[in-house]
Amino acid sequence: MSVSDLPRTEANVLKGHDGAVLAARFNGDGNYCLSCGKNRTIRLWNPHRGIHIKTYKSHGREVHDVHVTP
Repeated sequence: MSVSDLPRTEANVLKGHDGAVLAARFNGDGNYCLSCGKNRTIRLWNPHRGIHIKTYKSHGREVHDVHVTP
């Protein structure tokens, strides 16, 4: 893969977090994305369709990172 193979525009903008997003991780095939941030939530997304699937509320503190496993 070279730089010329990379997309030149945004596919979708995933809106929903209030405040800064601190991390975003995709699953292995890229069909799902988890994001987390200062609003103390983790959000599950379908990045291809640009839709929010579910919100997980955290322990009352900022969520600094999230991991995806098979």
